[in-house]
Amino acid sequence: MERIQHALKNGGSVKALKRKLGIGKSRMYALRDKEGKITTNMDRIVKIAEEFYRDLYSSPDNHDLNTIRTSSNPDDTPPVMIEEVRKALESMQRGKAAGEDQVTSDLLKDGGQIVLEKLATLFTRCLLAGRVPESWKNANIILIHKKGDDKDLKNYRPISLLSVVYKLFTKVIANRVKKTLEFNQPKEQAGFRTGYSTIDHIHTINQVIEKCSEYNQPLYIAFIDYEKAFDSVEISAVAQALRN
Repeated sequence: MERIQHALKNGGSVKALKRKLGIGKSRMYALRDKEGKITTNMDRIVKIAEEFYRDLYSSPDNHDLNTIRTSSNPDDTPPVMIEEVRKALESMQRGKAAGEDQVTSDLLKDGGQIVLEKLATLFTRCLLAGRVPESWKNANIILIHKKGDDKDLKNYRPISLLSVVYKLFTKVIANRVKKTLEFNQPKEQAGFRTGYSTIDHIHTINQVIEKCSEYNQPLYIAFIDYEKAFDSVEISAVAQALRN
């Protein structure tokens, strides 16, 4: 009750409060393995999940990411400015879950100018070195049940709770390359773009269907739904697209 009163009094996030109190959380009590056998042993459940996502994220393509060309001239990489960090941090919401290091966006936002300066220096070093701290690569993964059989891992969405500092770093980089990426996007790409919507595509399809029906013309439309589309993207393909 004290936590609830404190959150209401100080305008805290209800979602963050629910996380702290454990409200709305459900535990996975049973899971089906590759052979179709159901287990309720927690250690076995963890093992099944590890194997499932290891297979999902493994790639048959033996790509070498070290072959990606990087600039050896520090002058080609401008230092990260404090305003860049401030802008990226302002776009991050409060009350979100922290990563393994337990650093939250609230903590960074409340840190003031000195934290912005430290972050700008750290991010600049990462860019110049071409590496990030190993701890940034760690994530706490939670599984959210979508629909269907709750004993089938395919019906769960994995959510990676990454380091907030790392996510802030990637936001700074994303803001830098956003204009270039936007310029090279085809007009057919409506998802994940400011000012675009898949509703425009739906409207276009409706118009095509109406016209074909009006003039009695045959029409064939193919819709493709890739299973685990984002999880199965080849890293080498992303690297190649960036090169081009």
